[in-house]
Amino acid sequence: MADWPSISKLYESIEEASIMPAIRSPKEAGYIQTRPQFTLAKKRFTLRWRSLSDADHSTLRTFFETTVTGGGASFDWGHPSGTTYTVRFMDDELRFINRERDYWKGSVKLREV
Repeated sequence: MADWPSISKLYESIEEASIMPAIRSPKEAGYIQTRPQFTLAKKRFTLRWRSLSDADHSTLRTFFETTVTGGGASFDWGHPSGTTYTVRFMDDELRFINRERDYWKGSVKLREV
């Protein structure tokens, strides 16, 4: 399994969400029966950079395109809190804007496996 590349950890922000899907079964009497789909909550993360250098952008792009083939393979990502999560890319594309000459603005979405 791959590890997150060694790029800038100076995120503009990290958005974190806990996912606990439920299975819903509508009944003829009009009520809905529910139960948890999983026994363990999973997390989603959105990592945002305001100024990612050209070198870090290139490293991240190579990691996405070659190492983990987009969302095809999982990898370990270290949360700033010190916890390591096994995740995959949620989207099938990387979208960054070259906002200054040598710096990129953009984000990636990760989902815990």
